Amino acid sequence: MLRQVMVKDFSNFTNRIKFRFATKPTTDSLHMLRNEQWKRVRSILTPSFSAAKMKEMAPLINTAADALMNNLNVHAESGEAFDIHRCFGCFTMDVIASVAFGN
Repeated sequence: MLRQVMVKDFSNFTNRIKFRFATKPTTDSLHMLRNEQWKRVRSILTPSFSAAKMKEMAPLINTAADALMNNLNVHAESGEAFDIHRCFGCFTMDVIASVAFGN
């Protein structure tokens, strides 16, 4: 059923819950767009997330995940407090940069 809604019949489900207090740039993200804007952006993004593209991305994501785990292990072994939000922010940027621009 999820595949039916998210892949095959996605054009019937273009509008999401509207948030009263959302501001730019949040309102320009895919999950906030509505109607024709949503369809246009989704049609641009969809080819980037095909099964073949995701298979290409997997090794890059795994490399970034390995770096994250090494970083977390160093922090754990030190026994000192650290900023977990920063660690995951760096991981996120590593994934985005490696997927967008290669190694």
